[in-house]
Amino acid sequence: MTFHIVDIQRRRLIQLFWATELLLVVMLGKGILEQDPQDMALITIIGLLATAVPVLIRHNHQTVASGVFAILLTLLVILIMWTSSGIKNNAVVALPGLFVFVALIGGHRYYFPLVAIVLFNVFLMGWLSELAWFNPSLSSHSLSSAFDIIAILLLCAFGTYVMSRDNSRLVEGLQTEIVKVEQSHQEMTYLANHDVLTGLPNRTSAEMAFNAMTKRLGRQEDTLAAVFFIDLDEFKEVNDTLGHDVGDQYLVQVSDRLQEALRTTDQIFRIGGDEFLLFLENIKQIDDLVTIAEKLRANLSLPVTVDERLINCSGSIGMVVVPTDADSYQEAVKRADIAMYRSKESGKNCFHFYNPDMEQDLQDRVDFQNDMQQALVERQLRVQFQPIVSMDQEQIIGAEALIRWQHPQKGLIAPYQFISLAEKSDLINDLSRFVLEEACSLLADILPAHPDFYISVNLSPVQLRFPGLTSRIMTPRAIELAPHLKLEVTESQIIESMDTFRQNVEAIRELGFGLFLDDFGTGYSNLGHLQKLQFETLKIDRSFIQNIHERPDQLPLVRGITNLAKDLGLKVVVEGVETQAELAALRQLDIANGQGYFWSRPLDIPALKTCLQDQTSAN
Repeated sequence: MTFHIVDIQRRRLIQLFWATELLLVVMLGKGILEQDPQDMALITIIGLLATAVPVLIRHNHQTVASGVFAILLTLLVILIMWTSSGIKNNAVVALPGLFVFVALIGGHRYYFPLVAIVLFNVFLMGWLSELAWFNPSLSSHSLSSAFDIIAILLLCAFGTYVMSRDNSRLVEGLQTEIVKVEQSHQEMTYLANHDVLTGLPNRTSAEMAFNAMTKRLGRQEDTLAAVFFIDLDEFKEVNDTLGHDVGDQYLVQVSDRLQEALRTTDQIFRIGGDEFLLFLENIKQIDDLVTIAEKLRANLSLPVTVDERLINCSGSIGMVVVPTDADSYQEAVKRADIAMYRSKESGKNCFHFYNPDMEQDLQDRVDFQNDMQQALVERQLRVQFQPIVSMDQEQIIGAEALIRWQHPQKGLIAPYQFISLAEKSDLINDLSRFVLEEACSLLADILPAHPDFYISVNLSPVQLRFPGLTSRIMTPRAIELAPHLKLEVTESQIIESMDTFRQNVEAIRELGFGLFLDDFGTGYSNLGHLQKLQFETLKIDRSFIQNIHERPDQLPLVRGITNLAKDLGLKVVVEGVETQAELAALRQLDIANGQGYFWSRPLDIPALKTCLQDQTSAN
């Protein structure tokens, strides 16, 4: 229960006012009976003046009301003393109670002045009496005096009781508030050191626990400790496709599963969205860490059921041995994180120990990504176009856009070297926008003379894994030229993230872009996927075409793919045609279009334009 001191003081002041008014009425009646006009006059005047107190309270002037009430009471007592028995008057009994009232009802600014006035008057009465200048008359009515004292004591007793009860309640209320504050402090401390979702200790707790662990480690011999950094694989996809509520429930189950896999001496912390730290102590040999890591990896690979949905994820683990690899919290977490990323790069769902070479590799990758950003700004990147040819007519009908990076110091960098790095950041989308813009620039130049020409642009598997692809890579000019732009996706991309893949494909198709299925035959697509996703063209992988004239077993396979495509209403492009013999074998299969070094290597824009002009002239 919360007590509002101002409200309490207001109520008590009103109560004391009415109690005092009642006492004054009684004293007035007593004066009338005793025929004491002097006391009657004083009591009447003070009583009337005191009626200002409730008026002031009603107008929210409580401090002024307290002062007025205190002054009037003090004035009444002093005047009664001066006009009767002086310091021997019964009113003296009221002075201690008056001091208590003034202190408690809120008139603190008046307290010391009033005390000083009363003390001065008492001293003055005594001194003047000593000099015989003031001769107070002593009352001869013992019963009357007893009545006065009883009335005054009753008023003092009432006021003291009421105020002491208020003080007791205020103390109880204060104690309650102190308990609440302490509980709130404990809750805030808990929240500051624990993750709200899983209830696990958080990053703040982790640092304190690490420091305590290293102190214990220093007092032990022949033992090691370790820090594990765990990052859940594909967790962002769970959030994006199934929603954050499902993702949260998944995290809770994963945290429970991690705790079940640990020893009682081990500690687990959630330090980020899908990131966990584990501290392991009393390790005798490195093989023990391998055993624990494998157990954790296996547990994380088991399916989790959330809202009747089966979620298959895994975890990548990085491990640091303490104090061998790190002796501070920041260093241990940083290096365990580096080792975890090595696990990600190694195909995920595995674990790696930290070694110093990883740190240098990471720095090299960061420098490489910075160089790539600079390359986009300084236009070190360029796009080449490999012609796609109608094999019957030997005419160029389109081209595939292929990005190249001419580094000022490192020379020509192959796509496989920088595409994989770009996929680890949003740079992959920047690269796609760049290629699309270059393709649009070429189309704007050649479409007037070649209105059926098209350009295909490759998409990364990473881009198709997350929703909203079109908003990240498409430009207004690309959308305008959509009928002449084809986007290539590889067959293996269909299996991963099927729901998200379908959403991105549908958004691409709605904008008018054509879809090519690249590297067909190397993945695991089924006919249902081909029909639902409405591809326009299949590109048969070069592994089926290479030396096909010397591999009789390949011809039926390629023929089967071609017939399948025709039955589904799809066009076919064969990739990697390099020799006349391969071309002759493919012509037996009635395949319309091809691409490969037999016709042309990837060309710069001027060279491709020249080829198209020569083709036009020849026709």
